Amino acid sequence: MKKAFFLAIIFAITIALLANGCKPAAAPTQPAAGSANGPTVYTAGNYSPDGSNNIACYWKGTTKTDLQCSGINAGATGINVIGGTIYTSGYDYESGNSVPCYWVGTAQTNLPDSESTNGSASSIDVSGGTIYTAGYYYYSHYDIPCYWTGTTKTDLPGLGAYTAQAQSIYIYGGQVYTAGYANNGSYNVPCYWTGTSMTELNGSVNGSAYSINVAGGVVYTAGFYNNGSTDVACYWTGTTETDLPGNTYGAQACSINVINGTIYIAGYYANNTYFIPCYWTVTSVGTIRNDLTGSGISGNGYATSIFATGGTVYTGGYYDNSGSNDVPCYWAGITENNLQATTYNAIVNAICVQ
Repeated sequence: MKKAFFLAIIFAITIALLANGCKPAAAPTQPAAGSANGPTVYTAGNYSPDGSNNIACYWKGTTKTDLQCSGINAGATGINVIGGTIYTSGYDYESGNSVPCYWVGTAQTNLPDSESTNGSASSIDVSGGTIYTAGYYYYSHYDIPCYWTGTTKTDLPGLGAYTAQAQSIYIYGGQVYTAGYANNGSYNVPCYWTGTSMTELNGSVNGSAYSINVAGGVVYTAGFYNNGSTDVACYWTGTTETDLPGNTYGAQACSINVINGTIYIAGYYANNTYFIPCYWTVTSVGTIRNDLTGSGISGNGYATSIFATGGTVYTGGYYDNSGSNDVPCYWAGITENNLQATTYNAIVNAICVQ
């Protein structure tokens, strides 16, 4: 269901979902997730209760909690858990528009410049008790990238009077970092912003940076570019681009996580028949691609977010159940865990493990 993935990107960017806001930390080996002494996995996304409308939600373990929303077309794009409080970013459909917002617990807060224009909060981070969200809003015929500190909006520069979007946010050393793309009138240029200063990652091809992470003062971003015939999954260390294996028939990198010098990236690649969910592990020795499978996966699948802790890699995403509906899930290592939903489409955009 590639169309479902790109709808998620359009409305929920995503892709995107650094686990879209939840900061990992190195830790000793832990018991398995869901065990009595193991970590708790939190995921965020949306589900359809009737095959038509969408409701924003998060899952704690495999148990779903609905978020306050109109129930028409809403989605959660990012998640962060601090001191037991769950923070999610996203959008809600109100008065004919897609409204950027965030939730603390299940309580919704709409973001300024949202009530009269379409937009989305694509990612969330919490630092020093302050909520930061990144996204975009529509104004004067194109999307404007921005981030919000609490509910105070800061516009980000683009490449002229063309659409641009911020799709991921990360706070490091008190500085706000965001990643996304800016259209130059011909194609989308992948980029990131330090504060409000934009850095282009590849100005000669169409692409996007879906996720950002900062470790040891170095900026890491993940996304894709198009080489003229197919999408190529890649990551950037600063502005140095590195392609990921599995790009023969197309691939995208959706989320990046850096722990103790090891880079973890979630995404998907095509095998000429289906889209295969996967994650890549990058070390000084090389890059390994880990395919994510499961008993229910008989069609397309997508890993949209990643979180590494306690020696285990967790990825969130969804898969096409024999062409009938999209099933939300997370993987602990390569073990699939389906999440509570309905018989209609549901997706996971972000993951956090505590």
